[in-house]
Amino acid sequence: MTDTEIKLQGMETLITALGEVQAEKFISLIIREPFDYTVWQRKLWTDKSAEEISRIAMERRKEKRADNPFWDRDRVTRVLEHYESQTEEEALAEDEAAFEASGQTIMEVPTELVPTVRELLAKHKAA
Repeated sequence: MTDTEIKLQGMETLITALGEVQAEKFISLIIREPFDYTVWQRKLWTDKSAEEISRIAMERRKEKRADNPFWDRDRVTRVLEHYESQTEEEALAEDEAAFEASGQTIMEVPTELVPTVRELLAKHKAA
């Protein structure tokens, strides 16, 4: 499995399980806090068998199965490929163009507030 495929499957899994906003919040928490994945995994399901964990995961997946029309597999693949293939110059040009776009504002937001801001934007867009 390539790095892109791992990222794609990971994002799909997070979005399916948590929703777009909570997936973003999860990533923010993981990046922000000192984190040892191996230790975390060992402590996570100490009271459950592999069969129980599998059953719980399958049930949760069925509950959260509602397809997200915005972040389908094709779109996630295209976005990942776009950013992974960009040169530094192309990324800089894209950033500069965003600052010049009309009808939008660019501002600094504390990292811990990003999930909340994204949630507000999602609600605004849906209204």
